[in-house]
Amino acid sequence: MPRILPIKIIHTNHTPISQKGILEAIRRANRESGVRIMVLAVSWDDHKRTHEKPSEYTFALDQLANELDILIFISTGNRNDILRGVNGFLNYPDHFLDEESNLNTPAESMNNITVGAIADNLSGEGLSGIFN
Repeated sequence: MPRILPIKIIHTNHTPISQKGILEAIRRANRESGVRIMVLAVSWDDHKRTHEKPSEYTFALDQLANELDILIFISTGNRNDILRGVNGFLNYPDHFLDEESNLNTPAESMNNITVGAIADNLSGEGLSGIFN
């Protein structure tokens, strides 16, 4: 039976996370429980700048995926100005041309899968997506 390890930090928790700790948690889950699919819903607060090189953390995740033969699904990160533009929403799809729409580290991973969406996260802060 495949096992999946979700790694998430609640968005209201501003405690810094340990990159080394995440890498070790992935190694441990793989070693002790045979987990080969990880879900990493943790990203930097700031988006990547245009043409910015991948981070060392991203490179470490890429190496780990290759070394352990695992797959990590990584969140793209959040754009905090989602409620601007026409009708309170971004000017879809033109907002994708803005630098603020770039990925957040470690979503620039080359050996894993990056996943993103524009939608409400059920946090009680109101609708913030374009799906209605």
